[in-house]
Amino acid sequence: MTLISTRSSIGIKYKDGTIKDIYCHYDGYLEYNGQMLYYYYRNIEKIQELIDLGDISSLNKKVNPDPNFKHGFEYEDRQEDIVVAYGRDRGESNISCKSYNNIEDYKKNLLESWKEYSYLYDKDKEKWIVSVIPYRDINSFDYKDLKQELRDKGLFDVKEETKSKVADNLIKISKDHNYYEYIDNYESYDDAFYDIYKMLDSDKIYGIKANLNENCESIDDKELKNIICDLDFLIKIRDNEYERTS
Repeated sequence: MTLISTRSSIGIKYKDGTIKDIYCHYDGYLEYNGQMLYYYYRNIEKIQELIDLGDISSLNKKVNPDPNFKHGFEYEDRQEDIVVAYGRDRGESNISCKSYNNIEDYKKNLLESWKEYSYLYDKDKEKWIVSVIPYRDINSFDYKDLKQELRDKGLFDVKEETKSKVADNLIKISKDHNYYEYIDNYESYDDAFYDIYKMLDSDKIYGIKANLNENCESIDDKELKNIICDLDFLIKIRDNEYERTS
């Protein structure tokens, strides 16, 4: 994959109106950062972990590397699917997230930057919004719902959204009903989401569904039944793709 220097801001707009953001050097356009944030960063715990990391060179599916293996800034040292950060991975200083009192202060800062896109997770509305950063004119900011922007640009993928939703909901159920097993298996939400997301792209999806069906009677949960419906949808897509290639 070729990385392109389309700079962007990634941040959180908190319920009190304050904002924290980080700089991302590469691939700020909707086709990469936009999709990556929407599908892989739907939980505030993981989003906050990304912001706490400070400025990054490139965004990816997972925030934290596997501590059992080497991970560094140089291409040959990078673990697959891991965010590359200036502080953690190259030892740079003065790369912490920036804080703003309100959206206007944040916009003024962006006008003086070379960034091209602004992505904000609105914690109050629990959704991502995005705006192209205008040239000098603060009144030209136009924040829109990220999901709708992806739809409008033909970039929305219902399969990826379903996998993302299923992974997130499976984590919630695991924490609610098997909390100690959950913390034994995963260090963080980031680890759990990445692992489950990969399972949904493999033959393990059938085992996940079978396990949920076994627990359907003991866990009388509407959300569980919704997850099984989503799994059926993903399995149908998977089976159809297999038939086309066999």
